[in-house]
Amino acid sequence: MEWTKIKTKHFLFTNYTSKEKGDLVTLMCLTAQLEHLPLREEMVKVVHYKALTHLQDMLNRRSMTLQDILNKVLEDVSKVKHKRDISRVTTKRHRDRGKVGDASCDTTDKIREDKSITNVMSQFESLWNKYPRKDGKKEAIKHFQTSVKTESDITNIRAALEKYTNYVKKNKIEERYIKKGSTWFNNWQDWIDYKESVVTKKEHILGE
Repeated sequence: MEWTKIKTKHFLFTNYTSKEKGDLVTLMCLTAQLEHLPLREEMVKVVHYKALTHLQDMLNRRSMTLQDILNKVLEDVSKVKHKRDISRVTTKRHRDRGKVGDASCDTTDKIREDKSITNVMSQFESLWNKYPRKDGKKEAIKHFQTSVKTESDITNIRAALEKYTNYVKKNKIEERYIKKGSTWFNNWQDWIDYKESVVTKKEHILGE
């Protein structure tokens, strides 16, 4: 443990010398660092053996023992370790949940994206089934995906297609003169406000 509590009664309300207080704090810190009760040979590495003996005798005269004080330190060490373990487990649990959550979000986004793609393709197929010339479908899909973004676009392209198909039927345009899908779906906006005028043969342009 990187820190230890010090009871005020051991220091503020005694006549210990600064040296004795320092030795006691040193031994408490050693115990906290080791996280077990230090052996005498471990103690004398940080406190001179004469000072250690003097400290033990002094505490005994006050009806205390060095071991009791260091055991209190170990109680704090145990509590801190317990909290640390709980924190570690909790952090891992949250991290694992986060991974699951991320995966869930990714899956949800993927499903949403798939549904969006399916919906777009469904809208396109509905229009394509009505289109009078089945050429250039691959390019038509690309143009549709690029130009149709909102519900109003769907409404407009349906209206535009209806005007174009009516134009084709009314004027009895041969299939070879009907615009290819790749062409019409790239310029479908031209047919939203289209108003038919007198049709001549020159207006029957090849749908390339």
